[in-house]
Amino acid sequence: MTRFQISALGAAFAAAFLLAGATGAYELKTDARDIDRDGTELMEEMRVRPDDRDVADTALVFTNFSEQRQHILCVGFDKHGNALGRVRVVVPRLGLRYVLASDLSNGADFVGSAQCGAAASVKGTAIFLGPGLTDLPVQQVQGERAGRMRFPLVATY
Repeated sequence: MTRFQISALGAAFAAAFLLAGATGAYELKTDARDIDRDGTELMEEMRVRPDDRDVADTALVFTNFSEQRQHILCVGFDKHGNALGRVRVVVPRLGLRYVLASDLSNGADFVGSAQCGAAASVKGTAIFLGPGLTDLPVQQVQGERAGRMRFPLVATY
């Protein structure tokens, strides 16, 4: 095996281990829900609703800068670090897809965080959707081929 193959394999194992958590990688793959929302739907979500002050959600947005479609796996965590739920997203080549915090919690209210594993060519953005819009921080750690995105604040209520 070449050095490149070893580091790519190591990055893939590290991402799988990180996202598997205490429940194991097998469960991670079988209990993740598939989500497919594009930019058109995101535009509607981003419409400011000043009259609806008691409802909010967080959009985790993924942009793929490669010529290949990319698979993303995300895990939501509550304020105590317990896994709430998992979702899978497929982003088309040079495309955009997003998930909502409410997808990660199956519609339950929560404040916590999320982590996602994806190819290094995928970049993440977070937008808090409420009476107004707020850009939230995203931490991206990237290897040669694989990467991890941490969304330190994710909320839905």
